[in-house]
Amino acid sequence: LDSSATETVRLVNKEHIPFQFTIDPYSYRIEGVPEAVYVQPTTGVVGPDTAVDLEVTFRPQQERNFNFNIICNVKRKKEPVVLNVKGSGYAVHAALSVDEPAGRRNIYAGTMEQLDFGMMQVQEHRTVNMFLSN
Repeated sequence: LDSSATETVRLVNKEHIPFQFTIDPYSYRIEGVPEAVYVQPTTGVVGPDTAVDLEVTFRPQQERNFNFNIICNVKRKKEPVVLNVKGSGYAVHAALSVDEPAGRRNIYAGTMEQLDFGMMQVQEHRTVNMFLSN
């Protein structure tokens, strides 16, 4: 979460005449779920024997798996071009704690914490156990 990945997909026209295309935005949006996939451009014309690059960006806002079949309608073609896009939204849920005589205490990110080793003699060793979990 809070990051994105972008891939370039090339839409190629091997015909001798240009064609128009339109990306169906409802093919990669789920009602009630924040958008996770963005496609640019969503419309255009691909000239004869040329290609157009489409930027597909995955930016999840929820922790879950996503699977979209992005539909690209091509004018004068019976069947659309379908691009399958999969991704997983996740976040790291790390927690750090320390064992102290009074019990285990959580250490919170962004705060100044102290570890009290108490009174010690020179050359004396003392160990504090810390636990990192995800």
